Amino acid sequence: MVYLLLSSYRINSNDKMILNTKQKERLQSAIQSGSFNLEVEVENLISQGHSKEEAIAYIKAEIDIYKQQLFEEKLKKENQHEYQKIAGGVALAVSILGPVFEITSIIWYLVACVIAGAAGYFAYKDIPIAGIAGSVCAVIAMPFTYFWYISGRSSIVNIELLIPVGLALIPSFLLGLILSKVLYPDN
Repeated sequence: MVYLLLSSYRINSNDKMILNTKQKERLQSAIQSGSFNLEVEVENLISQGHSKEEAIAYIKAEIDIYKQQLFEEKLKKENQHEYQKIAGGVALAVSILGPVFEITSIIWYLVACVIAGAAGYFAYKDIPIAGIAGSVCAVIAMPFTYFWYISGRSSIVNIELLIPVGLALIPSFLLGLILSKVLYPDN
């Protein structure tokens, strides 16, 4: 509704946006809290020496800029969520390959740790240390849980592979969660 009221006002190309940072922050916080009132904001700008048309145009421009910022933040979060899915799949696949194909080379596990660590870093760029540690922990824990689970068995059904995978992911998730809470309390 506010947008419809504001859409009829335009800013001339000669006009400059002269709202200061404090005014912009006040407008954004009013919009976020749901207490935005067009009349109050217009009166506030009029009391600071702007005409009514200028005030409405400035408010409209700020709302447009703020909407664009929110849209870009949402896209960034969605992209990050997609990266997390892909990186989680990469880390899981790398951690499963060694035990399933009975690879015992330490070089393989070092390479797998590097791959999983890189995937964890790119998946959780806002908490990189936690992402790396959790992914590497999965690669390290998977051989132990896998061989513990299949020890003494002559055959294993494919679906049973989920049990050692789950057991390896539990400490990985906990380690990543603890590190993210300790090292990045704001995220």
